Amino acid sequence: MSTQKQSGLLRLRSHGVSVAVAVLFAFMGSPLVSNVAQAQRPNLIGEWQWRSVGYSGKLRIKSQAPDGSFSGDLDPAANDPRIGGPQSTGIEGRIQDDRIEFVRRIVWNDGKEYQQRYSGRLVSNDKLRMNGTWTGFDGSSDNGGGDFSAEKLPQATTPLTRTASGANDREGP
Repeated sequence: MSTQKQSGLLRLRSHGVSVAVAVLFAFMGSPLVSNVAQAQRPNLIGEWQWRSVGYSGKLRIKSQAPDGSFSGDLDPAANDPRIGGPQSTGIEGRIQDDRIEFVRRIVWNDGKEYQQRYSGRLVSNDKLRMNGTWTGFDGSSDNGGGDFSAEKLPQATTPLTRTASGANDREGP
């Protein structure tokens, strides 16, 4: 093969490799790749057992969007009579990778609204757990804070029952 033909083939191969690399880089930055990452987000919806600085309650995540935003409520009323009655407090947050953040809005017994900002990590071993810290209203000032944890509770299942519906359900003669 002549030198001219060889160099032409090498240029074509080199150009083909450059195009392949460019296509690969373009694909890596495409929305398709980020959608795959979003599809791997854990399902936060459900009831969680929440604990923080001597208080506990139920964290209920009621909705979760594909972008990682979620909302629900946190019900500490059983352990904090200052909130009064069976009142819940609303939360809105976002999960990205293993980072979880949410804001809790509390209407206190004086009628004023206060906030707590939670930030932590989501870990998944045998169960989903959140561990982190919060800052904000602590019952007496807006400068409170502490650690918190929450564990997702298993979904309640309804046992199946068998009812006789006809001759085929009978046992033996």
